[in-house]
Amino acid sequence: LHESCRVAPDESALKDLFLDAVAGSPYVSDEARNSLAEIILCNQWSNLPAAAQCDFDPLGRRGTNPGRGDPFEEFRSMALAVFSKSRKVARLPIDRRREIGTAILSTRTREDLMELMMVSFEVAQTLDGDSRL
Repeated sequence: LHESCRVAPDESALKDLFLDAVAGSPYVSDEARNSLAEIILCNQWSNLPAAAQCDFDPLGRRGTNPGRGDPFEEFRSMALAVFSKSRKVARLPIDRRREIGTAILSTRTREDLMELMMVSFEVAQTLDGDSRL
């Protein structure tokens, strides 16, 4: 969502993005889904972080793409955030986590990072065969 918010052209696109994410998530209960949808539809963006139990400000990220920062660095930061907050990754041995983190930080292009992620998925200790599809 961070990356998608960053490139959302306007608040309407941001609203569509969040409604799709909420409606399609198997991890959001029906009660929470209705509450989140109401917040989004009523443009109560300041209430969203508390309701979603996160510290993310979607309006603060919207439109940060054009001319602000290096897009690759932002993409790599997103990948590192996903990696560092993953419960499955947290179960890996510390040496393996360091190895993966160092590999992510050593990439210099988006293509290198994408290739690293694809190779990592192929040999992931945290995924079974069905999860890799």
